[in-house]
Amino acid sequence: MLERLSVIRVLERYVLLELLRTFALTLIAITFVFVLGTVFRLMKDELTYLQILRVLPYAVAYTFPYLVPMAFLVALTLSYGRLVADREVLALESCGIPARALATPAIVLAVILSLASLLLQAEWLPYCHQKKSEIERAVLEEVLSLGEGGPWTRVFKQQGFDIYVRHHKGPLLEGVVLHMDVEGQPTTITAERGNVRSVLDERERPELVLELANVSMTRFSRNPDTFEPDEPIRGHFDSYVHRQPMGGGGRTKTNDYSTWQLRELVAKETDARRFAGACGLVAGAAIAVDDRLEGVPAEMAMRAAVATAPLIFLAIGFPLTIALRDPNRLVPFVYGIAAVSAFYFGPMLVGRTLSEEPGGWPLWCFLGDATSLVAAAGFALLARRMRR
Repeated sequence: MLERLSVIRVLERYVLLELLRTFALTLIAITFVFVLGTVFRLMKDELTYLQILRVLPYAVAYTFPYLVPMAFLVALTLSYGRLVADREVLALESCGIPARALATPAIVLAVILSLASLLLQAEWLPYCHQKKSEIERAVLEEVLSLGEGGPWTRVFKQQGFDIYVRHHKGPLLEGVVLHMDVEGQPTTITAERGNVRSVLDERERPELVLELANVSMTRFSRNPDTFEPDEPIRGHFDSYVHRQPMGGGGRTKTNDYSTWQLRELVAKETDARRFAGACGLVAGAAIAVDDRLEGVPAEMAMRAAVATAPLIFLAIGFPLTIALRDPNRLVPFVYGIAAVSAFYFGPMLVGRTLSEEPGGWPLWCFLGDATSLVAAAGFALLARRMRR
């Protein structure tokens, strides 16, 4: 008995090293692909290279709860697929050691990854989201802190306009030229002087406000029937205010808060409503609800559901790989990706949509977990039948 346990411990270390090596290489490869995609997306947001380097770690970290389970699934199917393809599982079974004895390293790794994912989503990712938004708003801060000098020009591709300033002194501008589309028609706005400031709109998103004086506006239009250019429409105004949403901000959402902050908000709101109800302020108790809290139950349930992904992928990938018994190690990988997509990701997205509906049940977020466990039970039964 002791000799058998010793053999199993050696096998577990062997499988664990194989899993860790494959997991690390896969995670690096997937992260590199996402880094490239993130860099190209940030370059479209008019960020400088320095700002991109600053925001990149926070943007990439935001994808880790999804990248880590996928890397684990790839490592799981490839590692155990190789053991099956090399007949090592068959050799162990012939010695009386069941295939499930090899699952212990994967279980330990899946539990560690799930706990790390839960901690990451609860504390670190909300901080990353906030820092990323702050750095992206640096474009707006650049406009608001020009200092004195000139000329200055900037093209805002995402917002669809460009600006030229002949001279600037802090928020005061001289010789301003704006190019943009107004109702689909190219428009040029020139102003003798103006000033710039930032405000928040009704949804608490940052806006760039240009207050211009002695303004001339020229709109270049085309005939809608012949598409030939019409005579430009010109106008002169003593003053003109241009408000341009800059994005990168927005009302604080539930994913901007850590889990303990969400619980604190819920506790404060509950106490406020109880106090209002105790005082007879029934209407106030019903109306004075912080709209940030509407998505709290679904957000917290979704964080827990995403954190269980490594365990769910293990429950699907391990029995499926053993049941296939295919000599090609890539076959379990392909079937594993297909099974996870069908039984986990699809139902999870449906469940999240249902949970975010008015009056939705937060536990709908675990729909992917439920369907995956049913599929995993089926694969486990299939693996047992194949063994016989």
